[in-house]
Amino acid sequence: MHTRAAVAVIAAIVALQVPTAQIAIAGATLWTKLVAPLGHVQAMELAADGSHHILYRSETTTYSSYYATDRGGRWTTQPIFGDALDLTLDTEGRAWVLVNVFQWAGDAGVRIYHDQAGTMVGEDVTAPGAPGSHRSDRGALAVAGDGTVSVAWSASDAAVTFYRAKGAGGWGDLVSLGAENLAPRVRGVDLLVDQADVPHVIVSGAFDAGAARPEACDSGPGACTVDIAMTATPATTGIGHLAGLVDSDLDAQGNAVVVVRSDIDLAFASNAGGTWATEPVVSVNTSSATVSAGPLGPVVFFDSSGLRRADRGPGGWTVSPVTTLASDQHSAGDVDTGGGSHIAFSRVSWHDEGYVGDVYLVAPDAKAPLIGEPRATARAGKVVGSTASTRISWSASDALSGLARYQLQQSVNGGTWSTVSSTLTSAYADRSLRPGSTTYRFRVRGWDAAGNVSAFVTGPTITMRHLQESSSAITYSGTWARSAKTAFSGGAVRYAASKAASATIKFTGRGFSLVSTYASSRGYIRVFVDGVEVPAVKLNRSSTTYRVVAYSISWITSAPHTIVLRPAGTAGHPRVDLDAILVIK
Repeated sequence: MHTRAAVAVIAAIVALQVPTAQIAIAGATLWTKLVAPLGHVQAMELAADGSHHILYRSETTTYSSYYATDRGGRWTTQPIFGDALDLTLDTEGRAWVLVNVFQWAGDAGVRIYHDQAGTMVGEDVTAPGAPGSHRSDRGALAVAGDGTVSVAWSASDAAVTFYRAKGAGGWGDLVSLGAENLAPRVRGVDLLVDQADVPHVIVSGAFDAGAARPEACDSGPGACTVDIAMTATPATTGIGHLAGLVDSDLDAQGNAVVVVRSDIDLAFASNAGGTWATEPVVSVNTSSATVSAGPLGPVVFFDSSGLRRADRGPGGWTVSPVTTLASDQHSAGDVDTGGGSHIAFSRVSWHDEGYVGDVYLVAPDAKAPLIGEPRATARAGKVVGSTASTRISWSASDALSGLARYQLQQSVNGGTWSTVSSTLTSAYADRSLRPGSTTYRFRVRGWDAAGNVSAFVTGPTITMRHLQESSSAITYSGTWARSAKTAFSGGAVRYAASKAASATIKFTGRGFSLVSTYASSRGYIRVFVDGVEVPAVKLNRSSTTYRVVAYSISWITSAPHTIVLRPAGTAGHPRVDLDAILVIK
């Protein structure tokens, strides 16, 4: 849908925190302050997969906007240069963004961004200084089923609305929808594409005295909302003598619906009968509103009572409260495929950077957490004996209510699943694995705070190999000496002190661990993983510990890897030990 009313910031950094509070409201939940306060969002779209897409204007960066989404179960964002105007989704669920680009020299232009493989790529609709490139604070875009992109924009003080479309052949001509085409002096602009892929520019504003005006608009000076069908010859139809466009959309049957408001009421218009018909929703001084897709609404709005919604039924409109929290006139809403309403709004409060909007989202949380495949990693700092302390960990995300707990199960040697724990609150558990021929398999599922549970995600069957310093998998270069002691793993260790020495280990597996010695006489060892050096490993400790896991790394899939170990030549205590290695296959 196309929401014109704004919504507050729902995303601000690449990986965002989960909500900090939950309040039950009328069958849904109020998720409060989803992210750090950074500004006011211009539009929100709810995709078919349930993900939210947000466009907001930054309050802390001049002429910059951000596109944010929780697709993939977590909030992410990308910066976009320009003042946010509109956002929409195409038939494949990809985001398209419209911004006004204003230069300090005074030039302006309209630009679109669209999602290409997860990255928002920009393209000018009108270059700064070109016809139609005055600074715009009203604009909308829509993408038809055939991929044609339509853009309409205007400044609030302009008597002209501009329109341009891009199809398979590139950008078409710039169209000026001035008084001769019955477009009013603009207060609001929106765009619809009907089921025949015909774009409709919905414009609301004031006509000049004596200007021609379409049917359903008063003959005298005043405000009116009109529908301009962008055919070969744009055709204008009056919607009514109404003060300002708030939002528009297509319902499930493909009929256009529009919400408009004056200073004292909110009205709903539809062309379901072939001509535009308007009906009152509520008589109240509304500060903002948005219409959600579907034949029965709802219309969401703010007034002095807080956030409310109006639902359209056979008997007329029914108004019900959502929350009494006051807003800053920024709200947006949409309806999911199950009929659940998703309503986002912001509240202005004072922060270090000034007055900015905190975001609130009223939404049903029916999506289970996203849980990743469990992996095993021998724990650094732990001593290896007949078993090795191993961390079983997994990725997890939940964009709305947040993760609550996990259940981890294991199977040993192909046996039945047994529960390790059903009350884990962190995305890991520590287990003691026995190196050798014993096989292990782990599976995990997660619950969010709303009670949704994921399916079990099962990891691969793994074994842990314990290879001594004499293993043929290790190739030594330079000077390495051997020392025998019962405290060492297998009774012996190889050690080196020269920076010219190296040990190369080649293996195929999912995990690697270096078993070494901590002591005051030991230094740092350099580690190269598949040709990339990682931070040096410190073996120097005030007390001595034998058979300790000094370094550990793991991967999701089994693959060939090469590990190279080199003494760092630490002054005064250059010795490093290679006691054994652990390989998880």
